[in-house]
Amino acid sequence: MLFAQEQKANDNDMNNGSSLFLLSTFELPSAIQMLIFLPTYTAAVLANLLLIATVALCAELHKPMYVFLCNLAVGDIIGCTSFVPMQLHILLTGDRRIPFASCVTQMFWINVFVSNEFLTLAVMALDRYAAICYPLRYHAIITTNRSFAALLLMWTICVAIQLVIHLLIMRLTVWVPIGQLQGMFCDHGSLLKLSVSNTRVNEVCGLVGVVLTVVAPLCVMAFTYWGILRQCVRMNSKDFNRKALYTLITHFSALVVCSSVVFTLVLVPRLVGDSQNAFVRTVTLSVQFPIIVVPIANVLIYFFRTKELRQASIKYCQKLVLGSVASFTSRKVCVNGN
Repeated sequence: MLFAQEQKANDNDMNNGSSLFLLSTFELPSAIQMLIFLPTYTAAVLANLLLIATVALCAELHKPMYVFLCNLAVGDIIGCTSFVPMQLHILLTGDRRIPFASCVTQMFWINVFVSNEFLTLAVMALDRYAAICYPLRYHAIITTNRSFAALLLMWTICVAIQLVIHLLIMRLTVWVPIGQLQGMFCDHGSLLKLSVSNTRVNEVCGLVGVVLTVVAPLCVMAFTYWGILRQCVRMNSKDFNRKALYTLITHFSALVVCSSVVFTLVLVPRLVGDSQNAFVRTVTLSVQFPIIVVPIANVLIYFFRTKELRQASIKYCQKLVLGSVASFTSRKVCVNGN
């Protein structure tokens, strides 16, 4: 009996280790898809790197709000890098296969990206709540040490929850030599559908993860929004209300973009049905693609809605361009002089 159980476990490990999945792609020519994915991915990464560099190099931006914004940018880079390069590989080679281990790893980083997005937005909402409702005590409440402690706690929560989900996925049995996935990247729901094991524990753990990293942050943000609106009514000052609502709308815009993409991404595959149907895969791909827009949208929202960040970014870009021109000119003079 014991030998039979060990043999079955070994067969499961071998099967999972040798299992391959087929990622889906749009029914469009590869050249057109490359023109869509490559510029979008490049713009997303460069925009977020520019934001991080601007905050790092400009001393006037060394504030908790911009530290949290940099953390959002780091998560955005992780999010789009976790699946776009794989899509580009598929378009260049035509090979849509991805091993089980790579698929689970991709799922891990995408889930970390989504979790980090909501947790960071929740912390940013608390930061703005303290700045608007307790302006005189703001610097005592939101300190540098507490800001970095909050970031450490967020990443610990994100990684810990996803590690548990990752380990539970690894124990599943996938009796499919080559499984067709609905979307362009591996997700928790699609992997559970291809498993013949009992997935109840995985579903419960996934639900707990959603509650901790999505529902709880949304509740925190709802509390801060309500507190800010109450403060606006209490103050009854046009100038105060204008500044407070401007800050609130900026944060709410980023939340709407992120929430609409994530909830559509989660709900649609569960509503459309059969994962082997071509129409279902097309619908799933259509709702997955906007996830690459989130990193760009976050930068654009805070760039155009935050004057301090916008001015610092323009100043940094001007210095970069002028420095490059000066360096090129000096080299040219040296060459001509020789």
